[in-house]
Amino acid sequence: MTLTSRGPRPVRAIVYGVGEMGSIVTRLLVERGVEIAGAIGRSTTKVGRDLGEVAGLGRRLGIPVEADAAAVLGRGADIAIVCVGSYLETMFPHFAACLENGINVVTIEEETVFPWTSAPARAQ
Repeated sequence: MTLTSRGPRPVRAIVYGVGEMGSIVTRLLVERGVEIAGAIGRSTTKVGRDLGEVAGLGRRLGIPVEADAAAVLGRGADIAIVCVGSYLETMFPHFAACLENGINVVTIEEETVFPWTSAPARAQ
């Protein structure tokens, strides 16, 4: 199954965070034919390496993991899958940066499920 956006082209996604969960997300995106437009990471052992290698795919994807989130987001995508933290207050700047670039946010962060108890000001 290939996911598509509005029109005939594949969804373009940014993997924002390339730890264990970001690696799982990468594998799922590749399996489903999503076009990966970029990868953002901060680990010095991952930045500069190919996303396919970092995610354990056993092959290169031709997408380097980059530390400069603004540069990656500035190139555009349909969605960013954000996998870099657990608390809404610390995640909000990452979400805002995506939205400011016209990129929709999908996240695995647990506090975003019901933020009214943990971050009521942000939930508004």
